[in-house]
Amino acid sequence: EECQNHPSLSHYGAASKATQNGRQSGNLFFGDSQAFKTFERLLWSAADQYLERLPNDAYHPYLSVRPQLGGVHAWAVVLERSGHQSAHIHPTGWLSGVYYPKLPDVMHAGTSEDGWIEFGAPPPELTVGNTGLSKRIKPEEGLLILFPSYFYHRTLPYESDDARISMAFDFTPR
Repeated sequence: EECQNHPSLSHYGAASKATQNGRQSGNLFFGDSQAFKTFERLLWSAADQYLERLPNDAYHPYLSVRPQLGGVHAWAVVLERSGHQSAHIHPTGWLSGVYYPKLPDVMHAGTSEDGWIEFGAPPPELTVGNTGLSKRIKPEEGLLILFPSYFYHRTLPYESDDARISMAFDFTPR
């Protein structure tokens, strides 16, 4: 309810981002919402655990230097019928993620991959061909996914009159 009622939630500007057939909010952490303050604390805890579990690799550009995280920015995405996120990265983040507070009933049952998140496939305008290196994950209510901000990711369109609500976020380096 807090995501759907956020005063900044709008169709305006959402299509200029990755959101297609949906609405996107501004930063959820501005304001006095206790729910969002609790969510922010949980995100920091999850990020700390994520960083502790990362392997060391002096030759990997992401794993060789772990910056101190300086801040987190989160926004709500409310997708409608045929809604999806186009393939994109988060260029200003270092660690990104998504949390699913509410999904359409059609995504709870069935075996379709409609509405799933996919990692690895760049946007079609980058003509790199099919690398075959994509991974799809079924969203579930309460699921939190963390990933490096440079990972291309998108969501597959779904058909339902029920909203698909997610909360995306970026941790930026200090």
